[in-house]
Amino acid sequence: MRVLIIGAMGLVGRRVLLQRLALGDQVTVMSRDRGRAQRMLVGLGLTGIEIVEGDPAVPGPWQDAVDGQDVVIMLAGAGVADRRWSRRYLQLIRDSRVDGTYQVVQAIERARSRPSLLLSASAVGYYGDRGSVLTDERAPVGDDVLADICMQWEEQAIRAEPLCRVVRMRFGVILDASGGALGRMLPIFRKGLGGRLGSGRQYMSWIAWHDVVGSIDHLIAHGDAQGAFNIVTPNAVTNREFTVALATLLNRPAFMAVPGPMLRLVAGGLAHTLLTGQRVWPAKLMESGYEFRYPAIERALATVLNIEPPLRTATPRARTALRTMPEDIRLVGLDVDGLLPDSIPVQTVLAQYASGSMQVVLSSSDGLEPARRFQHRCGQSFPMIIADGAVLLSGEGKVISARLLSPELVDELGRFACAQDEPLHLTFETVKGDVVQVESV
Repeated sequence: MRVLIIGAMGLVGRRVLLQRLALGDQVTVMSRDRGRAQRMLVGLGLTGIEIVEGDPAVPGPWQDAVDGQDVVIMLAGAGVADRRWSRRYLQLIRDSRVDGTYQVVQAIERARSRPSLLLSASAVGYYGDRGSVLTDERAPVGDDVLADICMQWEEQAIRAEPLCRVVRMRFGVILDASGGALGRMLPIFRKGLGGRLGSGRQYMSWIAWHDVVGSIDHLIAHGDAQGAFNIVTPNAVTNREFTVALATLLNRPAFMAVPGPMLRLVAGGLAHTLLTGQRVWPAKLMESGYEFRYPAIERALATVLNIEPPLRTATPRARTALRTMPEDIRLVGLDVDGLLPDSIPVQTVLAQYASGSMQVVLSSSDGLEPARRFQHRCGQSFPMIIADGAVLLSGEGKVISARLLSPELVDELGRFACAQDEPLHLTFETVKGDVVQVESV
């Protein structure tokens, strides 16, 4: 198979290049800088690879390389999160991605022997801010700057649909220790300075680079695959969950938090994308039969970083924690938005729960699914307090809900507390987020 990779020297392009060569394909790479591409190929131990020099956003002789290819993979363009978003950099993203795809389609149109498939990169930023809503390929385009860029980007790829099969790959955050978002985070987290962004409740749709390569192989092999595909795992995590997972794996604290105003000052318009998110579901990829190698964030990070994940209770620290849990604690609430089932504090609580000496309640502000997923991974069934503090899901699945506590109910709870033989602590959260604690004596 003859494959042209445009943007082969980028984070994804290098991985795809090595994979296609391993499969025996005849690969041509396109780069803006032939010398840089040659040096990188030599560094990868590759020789004899055809290199085409050119800027995809500008028409030129490079377009002749499209003629006679079986597959064209378009990955080139300025990185969405590579630097602070100024007006100039946003224009560079738009020009390189939109104009670049336009020129690739122009080359396909005038080729005498057209490729049978165009794989064109896009991003889950297409959906805009979706909060915790599960979002698949049927969702409409969002209304922010990045969504608009992605829409224009994809519109150019769609122009090729009368000419060949077209797949628009909406990538999430790609986990690769050699670069990208994770590569920039690692030095900070290894110094113990990592932390969540803003509230940390925004969802992050991610995928390990191994599954990026696997997805592309799958889409090439399945001739009926066309249209938009979400290239993410089925297990999106919140920024807080990701932070805890990475810090735990690196055995570093992650108590820092970057407030929204500070992030906006440092990252400019990019801060909006970092502080909002999408909980994206790879519906079409899964329906087409793709099986993810690393669907869980902990195992994916461990594999990408080549670090063996810590055992649950194999260290002296864990055993000490199990012995020193106060005996008079009878009820523990676990915030599943910021804890991992394998962490020492959670395992300590679960050990006490198994002994029958305490009860456990799970709490989450992100809906039922994160709490259910946490419960499943713990292998136990617990009551859950969900959403705005007024929804209770029992271990049997029964839901009791009320959006607000009436003054009458608050008074009744207070009288109940005062009637008890032993002191009872009540905690209320107001609509404004203020916490009120009441103690009966």
